[in-house]
Amino acid sequence: MMYITKSLFVEWMTNPKLAWWHVHSKKDIYLVINDYLYGDMDGMAMGQAAEDQVLALFDEGTVHHINTDNMRKNWHQTYHDRTMKVMESAVGPVYQPAFLFEDVFVKCDFLIPDGTGRFDLLEVKAKNTIWKQTKDAPLLDELGVDVSIQAWTLRQILGERFSGKCFLAYLNKEYRLQGAIDPHSLILMDDVSDECLDAKKILVQLDLMREHLALDEASFNNIYPYKGDDYMLYYGTTAPQ
Repeated sequence: MMYITKSLFVEWMTNPKLAWWHVHSKKDIYLVINDYLYGDMDGMAMGQAAEDQVLALFDEGTVHHINTDNMRKNWHQTYHDRTMKVMESAVGPVYQPAFLFEDVFVKCDFLIPDGTGRFDLLEVKAKNTIWKQTKDAPLLDELGVDVSIQAWTLRQILGERFSGKCFLAYLNKEYRLQGAIDPHSLILMDDVSDECLDAKKILVQLDLMREHLALDEASFNNIYPYKGDDYMLYYGTTAPQ
């Protein structure tokens, strides 16, 4: 079964062929492409470091953590079930909850209580900007897509317990370290709720993913031909000389 994760959805919306490689060659060509894109940069470590700073904003005693031990069998469903068990009584921030709706699986960074019994979505990025040019400009494409698929899934699973509010936490590029890190000065948060994609658009894209990502490469390439922009991302190899 192909699970549509938020990372796969973001890849699909920004580069459909990269999403195809993700599904069909995750342990081979997809890894080569990721090395081409990110090199030695450890994105997971950078992301975790940013999340740790956001965690420091809260009283640790109030944060709910999901037990992810011994989840090898039916991992996606088990993670969802354990998250829903925590959500039954959660009153404080929930760290790294995960939700499965049909074949769509998203792991969020945080759900934050809004004081009315509902929860806001908080996505953390190890970036020092989230807007294309200024704060009045549109959100970076991949970030809007990332938040959108999470918000859509939360609406399906949590219903009215999801407030509909979505926030992005990111790094303050004006921050200067003086002694110990001050997360209150380092971390900025912006409300990006209005940047989420329309639910109808998400449903259309999910249906296309299910149909087109199952195609063989020749059939897929016929629908999504190479546009001459990045040979490596499309073919998974360097361009011939």
